[in-house]
Amino acid sequence: IYLADEPEWASDIGKLSLDEWSQELFLFDFHSASEYTNFLHKTHLNRDSYPLSLVARTIGTDATPPEFIGTIAIDHEDMKDKAYTPWVINLFVAPKWRGKKISILLMNKILEIADRDLKLKKIYLWTKDQQKLYERFGEVLE
Repeated sequence: IYLADEPEWASDIGKLSLDEWSQELFLFDFHSASEYTNFLHKTHLNRDSYPLSLVARTIGTDATPPEFIGTIAIDHEDMKDKAYTPWVINLFVAPKWRGKKISILLMNKILEIADRDLKLKKIYLWTKDQQKLYERFGEVLE
């Protein structure tokens, strides 16, 4: 689901991203979950251009609300070096849902959108510890 269609998930993304990547987010001057949530609301609510974010969630029922599963995004930059653009960023799967190949589903979906809808010929990513996961999708920048 595009974050643009259900922007209420931005607060979950903000909190979980800060918990997971606080050091990296500080590099971009985000010092709280609410700052990052506000950034997502201002910039990532797109469907046909980037930056954009996707959300994976359960369907939910009348008795139980939908539950956040994970997120992924495309943005102009993920590093202070602006020589490379665009980037796959913020691939995150909630701990409860890890080990179920959700990250692969999210990567496949964002790469499909990048190719089919955004017509991107090249997309970059950076990781400090998940090279093995991303190698299956092509070249990894180190």
